[in-house]
Amino acid sequence: INLGINYQKISKQLMIIIAILTSISTALVGPITFLGLLVANITYELFKTAKHSILLSACILISILALLGGVFFVSRVFDYNATISVVINFLGGIYFIYLVLKGNKL
Repeated sequence: INLGINYQKISKQLMIIIAILTSISTALVGPITFLGLLVANITYELFKTAKHSILLSACILISILALLGGVFFVSRVFDYNATISVVINFLGGIYFIYLVLKGNKL
């Protein structure tokens, strides 16, 4: 039943607003908080368990791997011409867009 509301249009507009608000909050709070948000989501996707001991250990491992990967990209790929926060925000932004589109089923 459609009550005259264009669901697809409203849904896309809300997803754009969510992405913009997340980018603003990342710019205000910093990339490390954004990394924490991403690591938590990656951990929940990879480990389908409710045991906090496993999730906490996995979160620590994934965050260490993410930071080491960021340092590798900054040192080897970008030849120290970028900061690690740029790498975290770029790759995290791509992953966040994936999460938004996956959750919306566009």
